[in-house]
Amino acid sequence: MATRETMADLIARLRSLIADPAGDGATFTDDELEAILDQRRTEHRYRELMPMATFMPDGGVRFLQYAALERRDWREGIAVGNGIGDWEEGAALYGPDMNQIEPATGDLRLGRWTFAEHQPAPVTIVGATYDLYAAAADALERWAARLKGDCDVRAGDFAMDRSDRIRHLLDLAATMRRRARPTTGLLTRSDAC
Repeated sequence: MATRETMADLIARLRSLIADPAGDGATFTDDELEAILDQRRTEHRYRELMPMATFMPDGGVRFLQYAALERRDWREGIAVGNGIGDWEEGAALYGPDMNQIEPATGDLRLGRWTFAEHQPAPVTIVGATYDLYAAAADALERWAARLKGDCDVRAGDFAMDRSDRIRHLLDLAATMRRRARPTTGLLTRSDAC
């Protein structure tokens, strides 16, 4: 399976998080990291982006920038909420008439797109985001599992502790897991009336 070109930035950032540089000595191939990332993929189909108001000197309001936000809330005309970032390259934006539109610039890491001219709402997006920190934790745990056969060696005054490496990988995995996006679930009571 060939690695998707649209994943190059995400794979490079994942390699940086787990300290596994690409090349001959790499622990993971790009295909393996792509598969790990795909397990932490969230598909977005026509997700409405939040317009970020630009106030003009004449008192008018223009929408030049749009952001992907976790929650929608307007307070005095300003959008608030946590941004949804880490988008795969190739995400498509659509205008109010459902025709594809091209922004002047886009920041896939932050989930913000800027247009050269006023773009009326709604603007929607079709694409995928990834939880890099959860993927990093998964990769580090797999790396530790690969080392499980390594053992400590002691001979007289000489000692080589390979288990320390596993412990360090699992400690880093726990740190990455704490930085991962929160997950939510829906619970249903069976005794509800």
